[in-house]
Amino acid sequence: MSPREVTTEDYESVYNGLIQNHLPKLAKYGIIEYDDRAKVVTVTPRIEEYVLLIAIARIIPPNR
Repeated sequence: MSPREVTTEDYESVYNGLIQNHLPKLAKYGIIEYDDRAKVVTVTPRIEEYVLLIAIARIIPPNR
């Protein structure tokens, strides 16, 4: 889907999910700093740990 095909409803749904769920969780775990009043996201050094864990998880899937 190209950006021109995104509806207002799709945009609002993604935006709301990001603002209400994802950004606060990432901030809670110190991966980002999020100023909800200014709508500014700042990446913290902790992002490197997160990226490393994601890379390892892709290489070595968890036991099931």
